[in-house]
Amino acid sequence: MGNFMPRDPPGKYVPFMGLGSCKTGAGLLFKRLPSTFLKPGIPKGWRQKRHLVGLSKAVPGGLVVGLSRIFEGKGESYPSVNLEVVHGEAGLRKLFFVIIAIAAFFVGIFLYAFFRYLYPQWFGVNVPPGEAPPGKILVIAPHPDDETLAAAGVIARSVKKGIPVKVVVVTCGDGYPKAASALTGKRNPGAEDFLRLGKTRQKEAVAAMRVLGLPEEDLIFLGYPDSALEKLWDSNWEYENVYRGAATKTTSVPYTGAREPGAPYCGQSLVDSLTELIEDFRPTTVYYPHPGDEHPDHWATNAFVQYVLAKMNYQGQAFTYLVHCSYWPEPPLAQPDKPLKPPLEMTGEGGRWFDVPLTAEEIELKRRALNCYATQQKVMKPFLSAFIRSTELFCACSVPSVPVLTEAPASLPVSDLEAALAGARSKSNLGRLSLRLRNVPSLDSLGILKQGEFFWLVLKFPPPVSEKVNFKYELDLRFIFPGGQAKRLAYQISGQDVSVLAKSPNALIFPPAQVTKKENYLLIAIPDQDLRGALYVLFAGKTYLGGIMFAKTGYRLLKV
Repeated sequence: MGNFMPRDPPGKYVPFMGLGSCKTGAGLLFKRLPSTFLKPGIPKGWRQKRHLVGLSKAVPGGLVVGLSRIFEGKGESYPSVNLEVVHGEAGLRKLFFVIIAIAAFFVGIFLYAFFRYLYPQWFGVNVPPGEAPPGKILVIAPHPDDETLAAAGVIARSVKKGIPVKVVVVTCGDGYPKAASALTGKRNPGAEDFLRLGKTRQKEAVAAMRVLGLPEEDLIFLGYPDSALEKLWDSNWEYENVYRGAATKTTSVPYTGAREPGAPYCGQSLVDSLTELIEDFRPTTVYYPHPGDEHPDHWATNAFVQYVLAKMNYQGQAFTYLVHCSYWPEPPLAQPDKPLKPPLEMTGEGGRWFDVPLTAEEIELKRRALNCYATQQKVMKPFLSAFIRSTELFCACSVPSVPVLTEAPASLPVSDLEAALAGARSKSNLGRLSLRLRNVPSLDSLGILKQGEFFWLVLKFPPPVSEKVNFKYELDLRFIFPGGQAKRLAYQISGQDVSVLAKSPNALIFPPAQVTKKENYLLIAIPDQDLRGALYVLFAGKTYLGGIMFAKTGYRLLKV
């Protein structure tokens, strides 16, 4: 800092918080301090300024950085001011880097906020460590390789301890065109090529489980259609309404190595297969996909398993695992020294996340097991590698009861309504960039409340509900009664018009008793007739635009 005495007449000097000429006052962000900044003891007509930054005529070619006070008077002597003077090109270079650093700081803040909103799954959260519980373990995977991605360490550790383990693979992964092309070298693979892919992936799974120490007899293939489990759950349910595989062109399980070759492609058949397996093995812990998984087969597998466990009134422990969530895990490479964290948007309601720390030996076994899936390594190696971490991640499932209200939810303040729904709703995990930017009225969450003789379905949307937007929504509810009996209730919503859908022989035809709009909520009352005595309700919702589904909630199970 130096002692600098301006020699030019006062009156037009560097603008406050700006850059320009000390003589002319030209520059950016010109601003005078208000008179309220005048302090006692300062002569009348003087103004106090701070943070002087400018080019000085008194210091030719130099840069003046003022961090002390200067005063501007009218026709009076100008007092000396302590200023830092940086001369020549070095001063300009310093200013340049200061500006760049400040700009980078604010750009960084903007990008962080931007991507945290669009892709919250990039921002994982720390979770407490846990341990795989003792007892019989059943791992249910939609495709060959999912069991290794999610639970290779748990499987290897349990087998080593002598704990009984069975792995059930619902499909043989025979509907993936890119993998079929990579395997056969054909641009447009046919049905025989997809069947070859399914058989190859079975062999890969056997090899992977051998690495983990699991005998082949404890690996069970069901062989249901890949990329079509959602069809079996939603529309092709009965034995009389089978699905024809788009890839394999078959209507039943085509693999001789499957548990039941020839089993028809329908939802009831898959429910019967899972029920028999669980009844025979009697696991104390079941691992299966998370309801927020974005892959349709994972989402549907979760629904089937929850449905079967509820029908059986299963009393053991249930843990879910996540595999598919937009741009997760990040980065797409192996990080054996870092934990796998759940996406930020999936924490909170619906379960308790925990991780199981792996030993160096277990991490190496997982890496070797994943390398057995050659067909998948060819087309998604970075994705597979991203699961080689120091932990494996699970969510402990909770099954709370439907909240009971003493008054209609429409009469409650929004804060009370939100409090009542906490833990009793299913949330959407919408992660598409274009939809987030447009802020479309996709179904944000679906909850259920009980009040008097009515069940209330509570739909929440991000923006206020607009009657001008042509979006449609479908709600699916499965009520489960003692003895395993189930009844289905489905609605389609357009604006505030609610119609009943009959999607299966056990469908209930209950027109809504009342439909109410409250801010960005839609409240639908349905009578509880024919629903009394139900043990559980399993429900979810979907958003459609022009017949195309682009958002959905995971299925949520509640006690009634």
